[in-house]
Amino acid sequence: MAKRGSAKQGSDLAPPPETWLNRYRREADVRQGKLAECAGISERTLQRLESGQYANPPVRYLISCALALDLDDWHLLLEDDWKEALPGARSVRAKHNYLGL
Repeated sequence: MAKRGSAKQGSDLAPPPETWLNRYRREADVRQGKLAECAGISERTLQRLESGQYANPPVRYLISCALALDLDDWHLLLEDDWKEALPGARSVRAKHNYLGL
């Protein structure tokens, strides 16, 4: 799973895994419980998605989260590992880099 960010200087703790879903949710200042409710999934399912625990998450979860976050394209939430499991998945992150991510 792709991890972003870096540990704080002087800290022995690595940063938590950060997926695109996690980053977009935090940028939108939305709590996990609220996003899960709006997306129609359990909070635990959202936590698993955000931590990268799914090797091949159901596309409907990603689409529901993208809609709830008002993203233009659900492909923005795809991790590199997930793209391998989805034939025809494309990268739209460069095109939609309005959040500076």
